[in-house]
Amino acid sequence: MWQRVGRTDWNWLPLLIAVAGWCATLLLCRIMLSRERAQVAETATLAAKTIQSKITAGISTHVAPLEALVARWGADRDPWQPEWQLEATQVRQTYPDFESITWVDEAYNTRWVVPAINDALIAGRGSMDAARRARRTVVAAAGNAATTDGAVLVVIPLFGQRTFKGCVIGVLRTDQWLHALIDSEVPRGFGASISDRNEQLYVRNPEPNTDAPPYHAVTAANVYGSPWVVRAWATPEEWTGSSRMLSAMCLLIGLLIYLSGALAVSARRKTGKVEWAKQKMATQQENLRQANERLKTVIQASPFAIIAMDLEGNVQSWNLAAERIFGWRSEEVIGQPPLFVTSDHLAELREKIEQTASGEPFAGMERRRHKKNGTLIDVEVWTAPLRDAAGSICGMITAMADISEKKKLEEQLRHSQKMEAVGRLAGGVAHDFNNLLTVINGYGHMMLEGLHSADPLRSHSEQILKAGNQAAALTAQLLAFSRRQVIQPKSVDLNHIITAIEKMLRRVIGEDIVFRTALSPGLHHVKTDPNQMEQVLINLAANARDAMPNGGTLTLSTANVQLTELEACELADVPPGSYVEITVSDTGEGMDAETRSHLFEPFFTTKARGKGTGLGLSSVYGSVRQNGGGISVRSEPSKGSTFSIYLPKLTQTAQLEVAAAAVHDHASRGNETILLVEDEAPLRNMLREALASAGYHVLEAGDGSEALKKCERAAGSIDLLLTDVVMPLVNGRELAKRLAPILPHMPVIYMSGYADDVIAFHGILEPGTHLIQKPFVPNALLTKVREVLDARTLSRTGDRMYQRASAS
Repeated sequence: MWQRVGRTDWNWLPLLIAVAGWCATLLLCRIMLSRERAQVAETATLAAKTIQSKITAGISTHVAPLEALVARWGADRDPWQPEWQLEATQVRQTYPDFESITWVDEAYNTRWVVPAINDALIAGRGSMDAARRARRTVVAAAGNAATTDGAVLVVIPLFGQRTFKGCVIGVLRTDQWLHALIDSEVPRGFGASISDRNEQLYVRNPEPNTDAPPYHAVTAANVYGSPWVVRAWATPEEWTGSSRMLSAMCLLIGLLIYLSGALAVSARRKTGKVEWAKQKMATQQENLRQANERLKTVIQASPFAIIAMDLEGNVQSWNLAAERIFGWRSEEVIGQPPLFVTSDHLAELREKIEQTASGEPFAGMERRRHKKNGTLIDVEVWTAPLRDAAGSICGMITAMADISEKKKLEEQLRHSQKMEAVGRLAGGVAHDFNNLLTVINGYGHMMLEGLHSADPLRSHSEQILKAGNQAAALTAQLLAFSRRQVIQPKSVDLNHIITAIEKMLRRVIGEDIVFRTALSPGLHHVKTDPNQMEQVLINLAANARDAMPNGGTLTLSTANVQLTELEACELADVPPGSYVEITVSDTGEGMDAETRSHLFEPFFTTKARGKGTGLGLSSVYGSVRQNGGGISVRSEPSKGSTFSIYLPKLTQTAQLEVAAAAVHDHASRGNETILLVEDEAPLRNMLREALASAGYHVLEAGDGSEALKKCERAAGSIDLLLTDVVMPLVNGRELAKRLAPILPHMPVIYMSGYADDVIAFHGILEPGTHLIQKPFVPNALLTKVREVLDARTLSRTGDRMYQRASAS
């Protein structure tokens, strides 16, 4: 029985196996067909989603530069057409998919278009209306635009102060871009289409007339507020192939079930692993590509020059900032050592590469580098090791910032602060020294007048006065440098000043030097003190003479110039605008950079001991600055020097002041009462003696408070107030202010070592102010006193005559 049964079983076994194999094969075929169709549907869905995400990213990539262009110009800024068109052209060159970029005003009229072609403005009023209402960027199909098929409109509205100002419209061609995108992301045997709410933008393999869900996938992409629909489907050839495979599989009845099952399972497993590995690799590659794109965008947008070099020192990458800073394009430097490093610095570069290769970064190093045009710039350098995928150091990444302008401004600030500090010191010393010189020269003059011509002490007195006068000239130069010198500016023509002192300048420079002038006709007037400007030119001529011991040529020229912001910045504290330029050029020995950096410092000189004080050019600097101007010097060793002075042009036409000097034929004597106020006792004593010797009655006070008390006791008899400016308790100006109600017609003469307290602005005397500047001699004081008293008398006489005429 077991044998029979067993034999029966074995007899039926092939048939059972065949039937089971056929059934199993048929079932397996159906299962495989179902899974294959599901995979087809998944492929369609994945393709649709991938296209959707890349469309969003791709559109954003193209919209970003257009929005950046709008942000740079802004709605509140009226752009200049050539500059706007240049930047729009650069956007098109970087993103060639833009067919055109158009600036449209608030009435939707074309303002500018790049490129400048006829009928370039698209008929996208609906999109412009949508962007205007939404107050944001809108991307939509071009519709019936006068442009190439397969294009979209990128519409960016412009608003200023909440008012619609127009739109910037970019016509973005999408046909080639979408074609490449679908070809890369949609497998063969599948079709796809992209459309917005109004128009189909692209289609490949027209969609079959079927609603079968497994073969059709739809997804939506929000493109700047506009819904785009992405569809993907399998072609009939793709999904009918499964049916043909089923028919073929049915013919394979008889195959062993185990072999069929094993092969099917094995194939399925292998297929799944391959697909999974392929998908994972594709995802990783896409992530890596996106990361590289982001990094590339950041590097290209960086304001720093970012340069990658291999371990041999050859350039591997060169960003846009490097092109801008150094002038070389990337194709000129890739694959070779950096051209901004000269041959004598290549050893240092290799040393830094070796340090970096050991993993040692360095930052904040300052170096000088060459540009393509040969100029040198200062850069700050940061470096870090560059590693490959395995983590090994394969090169060096370098970031460099151009700090030339920063260093230039820092140097100007240091120089300005140094000159200001030295100026304060010089002015303070001159102020105190002038008080002493007034006493020395005053008593010296009085002593000299009391000596007979044959007296042996007379020559001693003359030497004392000579030394005192030299010291006074020295302090005058210090005051000129510190800009505390009292000046009387007028509206003058500098050509007239140069012509007037030409003979004097020729005597200053001597016969061995050729003197030339190049005076510009129609020179603008400037407001300056003529005497001070004459001294400036004489000092510069003397300086040029000393630089040409063997003879040469001195050229003095004038011109009207317009200083730009960059040129004015080089002069420090001089605003841009219209100026009159005076240029003094010589063919002498010239100067190096170190000498030029100290040129205007007081007491700095390159002459031998005893040949100069070092105050000539410093006083030139102070005088020019006091008149609101600037001075620069260009010089190199053995190539001569050129000094350029810039004085601001008068903003309004001013009449030349013709000062009619009053001639006083009478003696500087009188019998009026003078209130003398001076806190320095030796100086006060000398002034009292000088005034008393001329017949004046003197009331003296050591400070302002004492002067007020004496004035209260003898107010009616005081004819003139002679006061120092800087005093303790009550200064000279405050004293005059308090006495004005008591003695309204009493004139005031101020005495000062420098006139800060009686100067309205930068050394310019207030109208009606009488000042005698220390140091002075008794005769000068007596003359000044007599002039002021006589002027008061004339004024009173004129008033009485006017009153009589009015009464009659």
